Amino acid sequence: MFKSLLLGVDGSAAGGVAASLALDLAAPLQARLLAVHVDGHDDHATLPTRDVSQGGFLSLGEFPHSGEDPQVGRRIRERLGHVRRAAREAGLDGETRELHGPLLETLLLAARECDLIVLGRHGVSAEKRWHPQAGEVIRHLLHRAELPVLVAGVVDEPLERVLIGVDGGAAMRRVMASSVALASALSLPVQAWAIDRDSARARHHLDAVERYGATHGIAIETHVAEGHPVERLAALAEEGDLVAIGAFGSGVLHEWLKGSTTAGLLAHTPRAVLLHH
Repeated sequence: MFKSLLLGVDGSAAGGVAASLALDLAAPLQARLLAVHVDGHDDHATLPTRDVSQGGFLSLGEFPHSGEDPQVGRRIRERLGHVRRAAREAGLDGETRELHGPLLETLLLAARECDLIVLGRHGVSAEKRWHPQAGEVIRHLLHRAELPVLVAGVVDEPLERVLIGVDGGAAMRRVMASSVALASALSLPVQAWAIDRDSARARHHLDAVERYGATHGIAIETHVAEGHPVERLAALAEEGDLVAIGAFGSGVLHEWLKGSTTAGLLAHTPRAVLLHH
């Protein structure tokens, strides 16, 4: 399912975590890895940016521009070189590109060659607090991307489990297919949680998840819980978890947050998050 991964590269610490995650995924998947740095702006995703290491905020997708700061340019070239060498050492098909143009348009054009987009957890301050506007940038990307987006966690940690938030929506079904495929390829256990006031409805959704897992040869442990869906999912996520959630839709998660689920989940958990619209 994942034959080619697109990695968005910049010179930040968050970008380094994303690069490490993309390489860790590409090896067992035997996937082609395309690492790109986009040196350009997008009117729909331009937010004020400062160096994360100085305690400021860096918007997701608003990669530092190599032409504006020689040190940034050097870090970006070093990271591209590292990804290229690491891919080659792992026996992978790895390619790096420095692209110019409107950010989202250019990134989405490159994504046409790929099955999964991997990005760094930008928008996080030095105190590990999430900048609320950064979720809007992800939302723009998710609305237009035809493929899932994996936002790396705050720190580099190996994936050990997949945690799916289940609400019965179409977006959830798409992200379930992606997350189960990843779990199967990486030999990871899978838990699915339906957090709903209506336990009968929750169990109905989870029965469908169990059938899907059985059809694809993977056991999915299912649970019903009550409470605020995003807060509960975030509390359940442990070190090494990949949290998978449908980004938009009409399911229970979206009844709670009226479309702000993406930003809400990223604000509550430092773990890697897989999203699909």
